[in-house]
Amino acid sequence: MSLKIEKIISYSEMPDRKLNISKESHYTESVNWSKYMKLRSWEPKRIYFEDSNGLKSFIHFYFKSIFFISIVWIPYIKKEVNIESKKILKLLKKNLNVKFIYVRFRDCHPYSKITHENYNANGYYPCRFNLSKNKNLLLKINKDFEKKINRSWKRQLKSMNDVKHILEINKLSAEQVYNTYVETEKRKKLVSQYKLDEIKSLMHKNNNLKIFSIKNDRHELCALRGIYILNDVGYDIFAATTDCGLKHSFSHLLFFKIHEYLLKKNIKLFDFSGIDPIKNPGTYNFKKGTGANYIDLQGEYETTNLKILTFILSLYLFIKNIK
Repeated sequence: MSLKIEKIISYSEMPDRKLNISKESHYTESVNWSKYMKLRSWEPKRIYFEDSNGLKSFIHFYFKSIFFISIVWIPYIKKEVNIESKKILKLLKKNLNVKFIYVRFRDCHPYSKITHENYNANGYYPCRFNLSKNKNLLLKINKDFEKKINRSWKRQLKSMNDVKHILEINKLSAEQVYNTYVETEKRKKLVSQYKLDEIKSLMHKNNNLKIFSIKNDRHELCALRGIYILNDVGYDIFAATTDCGLKHSFSHLLFFKIHEYLLKKNIKLFDFSGIDPIKNPGTYNFKKGTGANYIDLQGEYETTNLKILTFILSLYLFIKNIK
């Protein structure tokens, strides 16, 4: 296939409509996520793959320059795309008008030794500092949810039978989401994930992002969860529980209601967007208790035409906690 590079100049609906040229699509390729990344000083761009019949697929990537090095971050690589290191580096150098370049991508598909060896043969090697644990949980959305949850989950849901609550969708402001998220991060001693303007950007005119929230009978916010819905998959973007929500199992009840919503909308799969059983065992046990299936991901790979700086650049992206 011949290669063509295109910069996303305006954030119209056209880029999202072009998602249907590919068998795969991911929320990190969307217009709203591109706006979010632009706030974090990353420029969204695309490489389109064409043949004589027109567009076939694309790589959606984010680009920034640090001193004399240009960094390319691909948060989602498609299975249908064969990326040859030398060919991609040459193309990017020419179109981005740079001399030194570092490319990093994440493969969210299940681990395969054959794929790993293929990446190595093409000049891509596992990243020295991973942005995630390369582990995930996937939950099939069906009517058997209550049968698959574990004992702890069943006990928590049973305890909520007589608890009055109010379920809302897209009723919270960006400030409410941000403040609740910060409260949760401080309590769990987690690294800050989002800034207020970034949450505003993600929520602005975004029909794919659903913010589910649950309140008690005193109208106090107890828990929230942001789900990005694309095609027939729901992606877990962020979740938070307030102090009053911890007094009861509001987070369990909220996810139960989310599952009901996804089932009605004919969503087939829920992607928990990564897990960390070591550093965040509570969240892992919550997700695992839903009956979701564990998978080892292919993971993150990197390549560069300036080998001496690979370690430093890998560490830089790890510290910056890009998504």
